[in-house]
Amino acid sequence: MNSGWNRLGGFFDYERRKERLEEVMLQLEDSSIWNDPIEAQRLGGGRAQLEETVGSLDKLWTGIHESAE
Repeated sequence: MNSGWNRLGGFFDYERRKERLEEVMLQLEDSSIWNDPIEAQRLGGGRAQLEETVGSLDKLWTGIHESAE
């Protein structure tokens, strides 16, 4: 998938967003994050936004890839 997004000149910055999503998910798995409700809420909102973006780009890429076959 990486090469397809690279052809778009990094416009979607897919890899960075996917990596950030993984980082946020790891942070939210740490039970100590819930000691800071404001940070937990910020991370949760960020996670939702990243999941939506990464998921949409995954679906777009899958559709492009399937239509090319």
